[in-house]
Amino acid sequence: MSSNDELAELLRQPLSKFPHGDPRGLITIAPSTPCDVCHNLDLSKLPSEYNYQGPTAKTWAESAFKVPPETPAAIIRTNSKALFNSGMRGCPTCIMMVGALNGLAPRWEEKDSHIDIFLAMNLPLILRLHPGQALIRMHMDRDGIADVFAKEVPEGIGMDLSVAVQEVPPGVSEPEKLDIEIYRNEQHSEGRTVGDAIFEGLFKHIGTAAPISLHPGSQKCLDFIKTQVETCMQHHKCSRRRHPPPLPDRVIWITSPNTPSRIQVVEPQGKQRAPYIALSYCWGQVSESTLLTTESNFERHKEGIEYERLPPLFQDVFDLARVLGFEYVWIDRLCIIQGSRTDFAQQAPKMGLVYGNATLTISAASAVSENDNVLIERDEHWDARGIRIGDEKSGKGSTQLQCRRRAYSFQDEAKGGNYGKVSTRAWIWQERLLSPRTIFFTPSSLKFECTAHSIWEGFSPSTIGISYSSQILRNDTPLTHQEWLGLVEEYTRREISRPSDRLPAIESVVRRVAKAQGWEAKWGMWLGSRLAEGLGWHSNSDGRGRVCKMNPACYAPSWSWAGVDGPVSYGDVVSRGEADEVDPLVYGVEVGELDVKMKVLNVTGLVVPGRIECRVERGVGDRDVGYEYHVLGVDAGVGRMSMTADVALKPWSGVLEGEEVSTVVRVPYGEDWPGESWEGRCLCLRLATRKCISLALVLGRSQRVSGAWERVGLLSGANGLWFHGAETRVVRLH
Repeated sequence: MSSNDELAELLRQPLSKFPHGDPRGLITIAPSTPCDVCHNLDLSKLPSEYNYQGPTAKTWAESAFKVPPETPAAIIRTNSKALFNSGMRGCPTCIMMVGALNGLAPRWEEKDSHIDIFLAMNLPLILRLHPGQALIRMHMDRDGIADVFAKEVPEGIGMDLSVAVQEVPPGVSEPEKLDIEIYRNEQHSEGRTVGDAIFEGLFKHIGTAAPISLHPGSQKCLDFIKTQVETCMQHHKCSRRRHPPPLPDRVIWITSPNTPSRIQVVEPQGKQRAPYIALSYCWGQVSESTLLTTESNFERHKEGIEYERLPPLFQDVFDLARVLGFEYVWIDRLCIIQGSRTDFAQQAPKMGLVYGNATLTISAASAVSENDNVLIERDEHWDARGIRIGDEKSGKGSTQLQCRRRAYSFQDEAKGGNYGKVSTRAWIWQERLLSPRTIFFTPSSLKFECTAHSIWEGFSPSTIGISYSSQILRNDTPLTHQEWLGLVEEYTRREISRPSDRLPAIESVVRRVAKAQGWEAKWGMWLGSRLAEGLGWHSNSDGRGRVCKMNPACYAPSWSWAGVDGPVSYGDVVSRGEADEVDPLVYGVEVGELDVKMKVLNVTGLVVPGRIECRVERGVGDRDVGYEYHVLGVDAGVGRMSMTADVALKPWSGVLEGEEVSTVVRVPYGEDWPGESWEGRCLCLRLATRKCISLALVLGRSQRVSGAWERVGLLSGANGLWFHGAETRVVRLH
């Protein structure tokens, strides 16, 4: 018998009868030539440019998962043609990826698309297909960064840019990227050959996972929830307590013996302790038939609520709670008297206790409203597919991997993820940050999150994700003010039905942070040494000067981000890492006395007068109107700088305190925006500087408070001449 025959016989031998332990320690298999497309997914042999980890930056794996320090990780970028051709040439790892794409994205190879391959030791492999996008790569050195971005970076630091180019015909929406997860099953020796074990060595760095149940109400899913909750309560510091939590002022008793449905609203008033579930969900349209607790039916709800009257979501939550062994559930529309301003004013500030004390919060991510079920069979769209690679018939070695669509981008997890409508609502944002444990019912799978970590259904127990809710509840390191600014950005992107709720919907989070940090806040802004940095927000624009709007009433002063209705950014003041060591942002204002009653803040700094120029550009339709704002200095030599308006602005002239005044103001709520270009006078207050630029608040005279100014925008990038010869004065900001 030849040596080849002996080897073939050995490879066909059942793994359970192999006498020398793991055969991969004796025999290895490797491609005859390295693949120049996927590099055989060998992290130890990848070119350095595929590891996008800088000296202080995190790898993609560290940004999304809790992996051991220095876990090898890389991003390989290729295109559909190269990957397909490499698979045709016989590269086994490219064959694997081609098989996954064939199964989940038919005809993917027909378009010129770029593909990202996310690889990390012991994590599932992730393929990201960008349909119809070509990728152009370029490198920008230190001088190029300074020319293009007006930013100074340390010597030796450059920037690698990848620009996706895509032609989208008019009227056709841009195709969505597709994320595919490839993983190994947790193997057992039964039925496997020595050759199978050796062949699997080609994919040893790909992590393991398990199938996902077809129904979120299956016993497997219930066991997943129970296991995660019990593990957290026994081993984490999320909310370890010796006794059950106190029940909220009102709660729904779902095992009551006093009513046929066993459901009634009760008022423990802090006198009873028991585990309970809190529900986090999106409201639907309210009509006469909508089930709410009101002043007129409150007493009836205390006597009992018929199960049949409950909307589908509430029925599912009560059924689930009973199976999990809970007796009490808190749901806002049943436990807060709707339509009562007095009750809302009493209960809204207690959301920190309601969600913070809950044993478990259920996030109904797969439900658009209370009229949708969450305990329904999942779409087969999310089912896993098998990929068989190797020579199965000869018995010399083969392996089967699994692939499935990822419903949510792992890169969104650090910002809370995108799980549908629940990820767009402001109240739900607060509920998540306050809850020690949350189970998300998404259309594709369950996700458990506590303040220690997160884990998706179907993931290996070792594949642990980061925790979004840990940002204000963490025990290891305190929240920094810069991190808080990031939370404000995320919060203001969330929608809210009533602008008057914008501050109440973050109040409990602010209280939690204030208690932990010893800070003091007013109108969503931290006072003291942090306030100067907090003033550096600007409205996010859609590119045509329109996004943020005025509030219907004055809920906050103009210098607070809560003074506008819409998303804001702190991009001008957030840390730039190493670049700040060379060119730090230096604040040049002194924040003084705050008159809380008048909402007036005294700020001392350099000021110069200026003029705002607004150019109105009309598009095709009547509503297609764009606004460009610039600030012109009094000295013609300082130039004309682009500014970001807080909301739509307009010029105003009139008499203030017996004086004729010409200034710029925010367009009041409900008033039409200007239809023609205009100019108006303003005041610029320098907030901070870098070497080449200044950051300044743009102000107009206040019509509300005598002698005060109101913020109308932010000027970023003013050159060094802008404040040359400026005077230092105290400005009263309202």
